[in-house]
Amino acid sequence: MNYFEKIFLGTTTFVGIVLFFLMGLYFDLGDMFSESMKSGGFVTRGATIDRLVDKMDKVRRVRKTAMVGDGGFGHISRVMPSIPRSRAGISARFRRFYKSHIKSGKERVEQYRAHLLKQGFQNKEYIQMKALAQDKTVLTRAIPVAIKLSAAGDIEEAITVLEDALTELPEGDYEQRIKLVEKLIELSLRAGLIDKAHSFAKMQLKLDSQILSLESESKLMEKKVFAGRVNAAIKSLEDKRNNMDKIFSSFRKRQRETGKYNGVLPEEKIQFKAEIMGMKAKGEISSEVYSEMLDSL
Repeated sequence: MNYFEKIFLGTTTFVGIVLFFLMGLYFDLGDMFSESMKSGGFVTRGATIDRLVDKMDKVRRVRKTAMVGDGGFGHISRVMPSIPRSRAGISARFRRFYKSHIKSGKERVEQYRAHLLKQGFQNKEYIQMKALAQDKTVLTRAIPVAIKLSAAGDIEEAITVLEDALTELPEGDYEQRIKLVEKLIELSLRAGLIDKAHSFAKMQLKLDSQILSLESESKLMEKKVFAGRVNAAIKSLEDKRNNMDKIFSSFRKRQRETGKYNGVLPEEKIQFKAEIMGMKAKGEISSEVYSEMLDSL
């Protein structure tokens, strides 16, 4: 055998080994051989096995994400059915629709209660408030109905729906109660029911005070940012309490003299007109804007 034949034979052998190795990577021959020999797995895996493992990993990630989502404590959004205008129809439909969710809501309450205890919270009233807020059955039933009724012009009917919802919330559920009260203040003012809005505003201050009191005694006060926010809210609450009666007295006066609680009083119109004329004289507004501003008064 001459020199060139040796080179050819060596090159052919080398290429064959490389091809055999690459085929082993793809078809996982190593694993097949090791399995036939009842030995451990081969270091390299074939492409088919890689795809299978990738698929399994993806399934695990999706399953893990779903488990994390189920264990969360946020608001559960649900698709709302169309809402009839008749209150009797509304009540019947929503009682049926949400009857199946009451159990899951109560389960979420106990789940969150256990979570807070595990985190080291000790104030029973605070734990009760935060846990009860996880059952959103009442809010997710009543508020969409009230919004639909008020949009249709039945504001007083919407107020009645929210008042009924208030009676359904358990004692100690201050966080959801205050959301209903805030909506009741808004709707009462829109309906021109100043005295009713005033009474709800007082209820709002009381609920705010109860919530802040419990938060100020909670474990979260150990965090400077949270403590600063709570202390600032307590100070702001005192200012609101001092100014509330003045604000609603102003609403009543405006309603008497303008027909609506946020109307512009005659003396205010005079002052606004003087300011608008001054702006026009200085060239700060155009004639068109000047006319629009006068018309808005």
